[in-house]
Amino acid sequence: MGVRIRKLTLWRTQVAHRPGALADLLDPLAAAGADLQIVMGYRLPGDKSSAVVEVAPVSSRRTAAAAGIQILPIPFLCAMGSS
Repeated sequence: MGVRIRKLTLWRTQVAHRPGALADLLDPLAAAGADLQIVMGYRLPGDKSSAVVEVAPVSSRRTAAAAGIQILPIPFLCAMGSS
């Protein structure tokens, strides 16, 4: 099995922890033609009203601005395996 490792820029935003929040965030990205490979969402510990969504890759800052997401300044590696 081969493994491919590459560096990615992860984009992040904080949203209300409520039904439909992820869809509201992803709509502008989809309308801009974003080809997302990673979408992660999780509630913040100790805060039942907020959640975080992280996505990658986002190819343009204009697309990111439309969705209200910002670059996460932490190094991120993506490992993908194939058989």
